[in-house]
Amino acid sequence: KDKPRGGWKQVVILATTGMAALLVFIMVVLWLIDNSLRSDVVRVALIPVYAAQAGQRSVAADLDDLLREKLLATRNLRFFARSAVSNSQQKPFPFTSREFNVQWIIEGNIRQKQDKVRVSLSLVDAKTALVAYTMTQDIDGGTTQLEDLCVSFINEVSGVLRLDQS
Repeated sequence: KDKPRGGWKQVVILATTGMAALLVFIMVVLWLIDNSLRSDVVRVALIPVYAAQAGQRSVAADLDDLLREKLLATRNLRFFARSAVSNSQQKPFPFTSREFNVQWIIEGNIRQKQDKVRVSLSLVDAKTALVAYTMTQDIDGGTTQLEDLCVSFINEVSGVLRLDQS
C-alpha cells in the first residue's frame, strides 16, 4: 500500500508559513502607518527653488539637491517628493497643508544682485502662510558657498522646529 507522503503535514507547514508571512506584513503596515502619523515627525513640502533668470536654473537645481541632502540628514523630518508638490506650486499654502498634511513649507528664490547671486530661503507655516524663518545671502555662485548656506539654513530650521540632527 502506498502511504500519502506528507499530505496534512505539508498543508500545516504551508498554512503556518502563510500565517507568519501575513502577520509580518500586517506588522510592517501598522509600523509604517504609526511612523507616518507620529506627532514627532515633521512633514515639510520643499517647493522647487525659483530662479528669476534662465541662467540661474542650474544654481537653483543645485540648491534643491543640497537642501534635500541636508534635510535627509535631519531626524524626525520628512519631505515630499519634488513631483508631488510641483503640481501644487501655484496653489495657496493652506491648500498644500491640507492636501499633503504638511506642517511647514520651505521655499527659495535666486536672483541677480549686481555681480553676485542673491539666494533667499524661507521656512513658512503651511497652515497660515506666515514666514517663521528666512535667510538671505549673496554668493558668488560656487557650490561650496551654496552648501554652507544650506547647512546654516537647515541648522536654523532645526532650531526653530526643535529637531535633532543626525
